[in-house]
Amino acid sequence: MRFGSIIGWAAFAACVAGPAAAAGSADVQFKQPERFVDAGETPHERDINLRLLADQLQSLAAQHLPAGQSLQVEVLDVDLAGYLRHTRRGDLRVVRDDHDSARIWLHYALVSDGRTLRSGDVALSDLSSRKAPGFGTDRSALGREKALLANWFTQEFGAARAAAN
Repeated sequence: MRFGSIIGWAAFAACVAGPAAAAGSADVQFKQPERFVDAGETPHERDINLRLLADQLQSLAAQHLPAGQSLQVEVLDVDLAGYLRHTRRGDLRVVRDDHDSARIWLHYALVSDGRTLRSGDVALSDLSSRKAPGFGTDRSALGREKALLANWFTQEFGAARAAAN
């Protein structure tokens, strides 16, 4: 391979990677997760579920926040959708209707250049999110909870990138 084509490929990679590297970020902390209403049956399951929620918030921040902005989130409590039913084949999370909605309580602060742009305490529930486009289509682990966070995030911060550019 010639040196010129290597430089060409490197320039192309920099252009593709540039927007992803310029995205905002999220720092997610969990306040006393062992006291959460329902984040999992065991400490291991709780850790996995909370990691999934943190990953979702970090992904949303990277997609929607402009470079230089950081979302600091302290998750205060989690109540996963449904309830756990123990069966011979393993545990199954059952979601019936509105009584089994997902709930997440959090405190957040949107920070840029060391100053807080916006902050607040939020009690999220998927009762209001169920009518949102795409809600309930994610069948992956914690699909309802991820949709709940995505719906809140886009309502609260969706226009942040457009306003900053």
